[in-house]
Amino acid sequence: MKILTNKFDMKCSGVANVIMEIKIVRKSDELTLSQSYYTEKNFDKFSKGDNRIIETLMNISVYLSKNKCKVID
Repeated sequence: MKILTNKFDMKCSGVANVIMEIKIVRKSDELTLSQSYYTEKNFDKFSKGDNRIIETLMNISVYLSKNKCKVID
């Protein structure tokens, strides 16, 4: 910690709840990291109210898997 405080302006504010827009949820036996705040913020920022559902044209009878794909040279 001393090395970091010598190079950066730091202060101890207790247990962190959010670091770099990643929410930290602590329970007695688990630790959960969540990016929901970050994704919702960016979704709101870039969607600008255009939230309609669109369809992607795709043949649903074709099954894609790593093992069945043909190699293209």
